[in-house]
Amino acid sequence: MKNTIPFIIAACFALLTSGIPYVAAEGSHKGHEKGHHPGKMCLEKECKHHKMGVQGKKDGMHFMGALWKKTLTEDQKKQFDQMHLALKKEKTVLNAQKDLKKAELHNLIVQDNVEFQIIKAKIKEILDIKRSIMEKKYSHMVEMREALTPEQRISFDMGVLGRSGKARKKHQ
Repeated sequence: MKNTIPFIIAACFALLTSGIPYVAAEGSHKGHEKGHHPGKMCLEKECKHHKMGVQGKKDGMHFMGALWKKTLTEDQKKQFDQMHLALKKEKTVLNAQKDLKKAELHNLIVQDNVEFQIIKAKIKEILDIKRSIMEKKYSHMVEMREALTPEQRISFDMGVLGRSGKARKKHQ
């Protein structure tokens, strides 16, 4: 019996480790199952679906990417870093407040005999915070755009307009 336990452990280890290369290869093309690379690994450098240059097209739209970021001067980079930091500080506090209000809302929902007016008021508080976050975000974007040169604005504007109407898979 003492001799079989190490053998069983070694066999289990061999089985587990032999599947790792297969799982790694299978997982490397995640998101490409729908006709992109069925059953094949995606080598992004060679993949025509990932070759998106400055004049590339994606989903039938002109795609300029973030060319404006690559052309920033050192002064612009410093200015944008300061602007990003200020926005992040404000958003961190607001997101914490929003999370707290959501927890309070969840606690209200599980209470017995809660008046719906109280729930509606809590929802309004959450939406007010979300509105404030959006206002700060878009004010920040306008401020950043104003600091760009006319050439940089073209790329920036294409990026902003390219996001219009696209649903984000981000849970808030």
